[in-house]
Order: sequence, then C-alpha cells, then structure tokens
Amino acid sequence: IRSGPIQEAYDLPELSLAAWNSVANTVINGTTRRTVKRFFRNAFRVKDPSCDIVCQRNLLCSLRMGHHNSTLYCPPASWTSYSLRTNRITP
Repeated sequence: IRSGPIQEAYDLPELSLAAWNSVANTVINGTTRRTVKRFFRNAFRVKDPSCDIVCQRNLLCSLRMGHHNSTLYCPPASWTSYSLRTNRITP
C-alpha cells in the first residue's frame, strides 16, 4: 500500500486516530520544532504563514475538536488558565 502525503509529511505508520493524535500531541507540546513548523505551513499552504498566537491557539484547538460543541475543547480566549495539553482548566 502506497502511503499518502499526510503520512509522509508526519512520518505516520498509518492513518489511524491514534497516529493523528500523536501528531497533535507533538504539535501542541512543541516536542519537535520541525513538526510544529510543518504543521502550520501545511495548514495555510504557504512557506511562512502569518498566524498570531490567537490564530495558532484556534488551529491547535481544532486538532482536538471532534465534537459539535467547540467550547468543549476550545473555550473562549478569556479562559487564560485553560491548558491545550490537558483540555482542563488549571489552577
């Protein structure tokens, strides 16, 4: 089976939810700078995307969102203690 562009771009062994979750964790945690840069470049399909911190936050939230209620994973920006890593409000 020939791998597709997404699999090649992110070194995914398969296109499973677990594999994509691994990419999301890498991007959200900033684990691999190369993957983070590639993700934002691919999201906008330009070499140097113009995306401020709010733009980045919204895009990262969309990685976790698979639900009709966007505030479940992407709460309002006023929730400054919210963690994208845990999907929880931190003290």
